[in-house]
Amino acid sequence: MQIQKAPLFSFDTDTLTLYLKYIPMEIKREQLLNQLESNLEGFVHLSMSEPMRNNSFNRLAWAVFSNEHDYE
Repeated sequence: MQIQKAPLFSFDTDTLTLYLKYIPMEIKREQLLNQLESNLEGFVHLSMSEPMRNNSFNRLAWAVFSNEHDYE
């Protein structure tokens, strides 16, 4: 079994992954997911952190893309 391939979504944060910082708690995962899917070609998967107490409960996210062209 290869963990690096979908649908298990283990990912390398250095490859084809866009790092999103300080997402307010008011923005729901589903809202962000819908925006990424509708506006970015090649988008594959979204991972989000839990709200962080030391950063005003903002979250981090990682958007994974299918190829380098779409990632850029």
